[in-house]
Amino acid sequence: MRADAVAVGSTAVSLVQTEAIRRAGGAIPVPGWAGIAVLALGALYYVVLRPAAIGAGLVSAAGIATVLGSLPTFLHVCAFALLTSVVAATDMRGRACICSAWVGIDALFEMAQHALISPTLAVPLEHWCGALAACRRTSQFFVQGTFDPADLIAGVIGGLAAFSVLRDARSTPELTR
Repeated sequence: MRADAVAVGSTAVSLVQTEAIRRAGGAIPVPGWAGIAVLALGALYYVVLRPAAIGAGLVSAAGIATVLGSLPTFLHVCAFALLTSVVAATDMRGRACICSAWVGIDALFEMAQHALISPTLAVPLEHWCGALAACRRTSQFFVQGTFDPADLIAGVIGGLAAFSVLRDARSTPELTR
C-alpha cells in the first residue's frame, strides 16, 4: 500500500471517528471499529504479502498471495462500506445503498481493467486530465491492472459482509441518532 493509500485510509478513519463519536455521544460505534479493523487488515496484507508495497513483501509467500488474491477487494469494499455507513447512513435502507454503492464502485474499477475496456478508458482519461497525477495513476491502474472475475465476487461478498455487520449492529444504541 503506497503512502497516498495510507493517507486516504487515515483520512477515512479520522472522518469516521469525528462523526461517529459526535453521533454516539463519545463512543465509536461497533461498525466503525469493525471498519477500522478491516482497513487495518488490508494495510497488513499489503505490507506483508505484496512485494511492491511498503514492506517490500516481508513474507516471500507468492503462493499465499495468490490464494488470497481477491482478499484486498473484499477488505476494501467491506471497510469503506462500514466506515461510510457509520458517517452517512441514517437507516437500514441508507446503509444498504452505501454497501451497494461500494460494491458498484469496486466492480466498475475492476471491469475498467479488462483488456477490451482499459485502452478505451486510459487514453481519453490521460488526454482529458493532462498532467493531473491522479488521472495518470488511474489511467495506469486501468492499463497495468488485471481483470479478475474473482475480484467481482469478492467485492459482492465484502458488501454483504458489511451489510451483515450493520444489520446485526442496528439495535445497538450507538447506531441510533
